Amino acid sequence: MDDRIDRQLIQRHQAGDPAAFEVLVTRWNDRLVDLAFRLTGDAEEARDIRQLALLRTSRALDRFNPAAPFSTWIYRVVANLSIDRRRADDARRRHETSAASRRGSIAEPLDESRREVHDTVAQAVAALTAGDRIVVALKHYQGLTFDEIARVLDCPPSTVKTRMARALAALRPRLARIRPDEE
Repeated sequence: MDDRIDRQLIQRHQAGDPAAFEVLVTRWNDRLVDLAFRLTGDAEEARDIRQLALLRTSRALDRFNPAAPFSTWIYRVVANLSIDRRRADDARRRHETSAASRRGSIAEPLDESRREVHDTVAQAVAALTAGDRIVVALKHYQGLTFDEIARVLDCPPSTVKTRMARALAALRPRLARIRPDEE
């Protein structure tokens, strides 16, 4: 995402242009749902979290410093909402498997072999601690750097790297049975 465009939209919104926020929402809508989905494993909750994040954003956008990266702020809002929801629903989620968690993405249909791989990966990632899961989601699904993730989580990059190493160590045995198709 281009931070310059976000900055311009925020400045236009702060100057009284209501359409600017709508454009910002359109730009971030899919990314927010995807991140929330990766953190909760539930498509419906992901959409709810996106709505809550956008509501909080709209209420605070007039006070937002457009010089700061919008991505850091909005990802932190989604991450915190997702973690809060996940904690509240953890007991129920251990006993149920949402149909949405068996898909690699909310929008893309998968063939049977890809679905199986996505199921295995989704279950392995869902089994991680909340702190490790968010690092994996931000790095591998949102494409953030360790420095960007550190800003989102408000922690040192070394902490992010430690969480990623711990997450990968936990994922390795769970994903060992996945083998790329050999030709």
